[in-house]
Amino acid sequence: MIGSAERADVITDFTGLPAGTRVRMINTAPDAPFGGFPSIPSDPGTTGQVMEFVLDPNAGPVFSDPTSLVLTDMIPLIPNAPIREVSLNEEESQIVCVNVNPNGVIRQNKAVLPGPNFLSDCTAVGGVPFAPKAAVLGTMMGGISTPQLWTNPITENPAVGTTEEWAISNLTVDSHPIHLHLVKFHVVSRELIGGGLSPIGLHPWEDGWKDTVIAYPGEVTRIRATFDVAGLYVWHCHILEHEDNEMTRPMCVSTIGVDCQAQL
Repeated sequence: MIGSAERADVITDFTGLPAGTRVRMINTAPDAPFGGFPSIPSDPGTTGQVMEFVLDPNAGPVFSDPTSLVLTDMIPLIPNAPIREVSLNEEESQIVCVNVNPNGVIRQNKAVLPGPNFLSDCTAVGGVPFAPKAAVLGTMMGGISTPQLWTNPITENPAVGTTEEWAISNLTVDSHPIHLHLVKFHVVSRELIGGGLSPIGLHPWEDGWKDTVIAYPGEVTRIRATFDVAGLYVWHCHILEHEDNEMTRPMCVSTIGVDCQAQL
């Protein structure tokens, strides 16, 4: 599984194959591996074709000796270093209120009208907002998520040179490739929201440096980074429709005392 904007370093050994051999990389994954749409695999004859290698007898020497490749050790977490809790959220419609009966039948409650009292009016009749509006980022405190829009004050403000662990709680039903600008990090762990080990866990290819990580629904994805480049950046979901529709937040890495909000 590889997310939007995620990169993989792959070692390929063509030893023993004759010159002129053509080797194709094929994508056989379904378009929606986590539900929502039919899980129809890509067509290996057309859209599933990613890349072709042609063995050339006149090519230069091997790029590198795989036995010489060494992964960098995990960034140590300094005692009492901050753990920053953030969230991935799905905003619900502020227009359509529905009631769901015990059999799961959904009916719109047309007596509840859009307006400043929509949520309280919908709750008063035993209803719930219906249909997602937009995915947004947010903060977490005491298990409570507070969604944040792009225009809200900056909440992610690491001091330059500090190491932080980010606990990313995904409260949506989608997987989101989360990307932090101008910093590299290690994926530390995945756990279920509310406790317990994630059935997904860490993938073998997540041992090295990353700048994008897939946060799975219903899970807390933990990453660890040293914020060594000062400046005003962003962190966001790398699904473009999400990124361009509020699932992006400013992040300021600065010296202590600098007002990041003033830099917007």
